[in-house]
Amino acid sequence: MSDQSAGYGGSRRAKWLLLYLAIGAVLYAIIYFVFLQGGGGGSGGGSGGGGYALLALRTAWLQRHSR
Repeated sequence: MSDQSAGYGGSRRAKWLLLYLAIGAVLYAIIYFVFLQGGGGGSGGGSGGGGYALLALRTAWLQRHSR
């Protein structure tokens, strides 16, 4: 019976590892598009608009917590 529980624990660890990797990939993409993509200069009309909204939220959060 210990063999089954060890296999289940390994499967659980693999699921958590995949979850952390997926979250990390999403956060990396957000950081890339917000901070690195906007610095390209003359980019096309509407690109990068979501980054400014996230920056505004970050600035508001920093102002609220700096008091």
